[in-house]
Amino acid sequence: MYYGLFLGAFETIKFIFSVNSAGNNVFGIAYFLCVLATPVLAFIFAKRFSMGTIIENVRFGNIYSFTIFLFFFSAMILGVSQYIYMQFINPEFLTSTMNKGMDVFKDTDFLGEYKEMIEKQGTPTVIEYIMSNIYISMLYGAVIGLPVAFIVSKFTKHN
Repeated sequence: MYYGLFLGAFETIKFIFSVNSAGNNVFGIAYFLCVLATPVLAFIFAKRFSMGTIIENVRFGNIYSFTIFLFFFSAMILGVSQYIYMQFINPEFLTSTMNKGMDVFKDTDFLGEYKEMIEKQGTPTVIEYIMSNIYISMLYGAVIGLPVAFIVSKFTKHN
């Protein structure tokens, strides 16, 4: 949870860059760099975990589960900041994002029969959006956790 707090703060900064990147290239580049830095931070935190734990033989499974929980706790911290932003600072964020997404596919037949279903379903609530982001973050942690856990477990010497 301790490392998840730091990754969550980093993800919150990344979210701020993402929200402001639409009209500013500097924020877009900063967001892209943050995306690239996320697996590096996961590796650093996993390495610190494996070196600082009281478990004598840290195995692949320990490090892998650590990375999944790392991303879970960071997603919870990010969820709080997203809730504050979407509920109080910019309540129209989800609606405008959904409308912009539908405008992209407006003239094409890319969505086909699903377009009506998406329009009928409407904009997700803030809680639905945050819960889906928590799930996506855990999935991302599971994917990133595989190479991170392999590298940390194989190439890090434990005391």
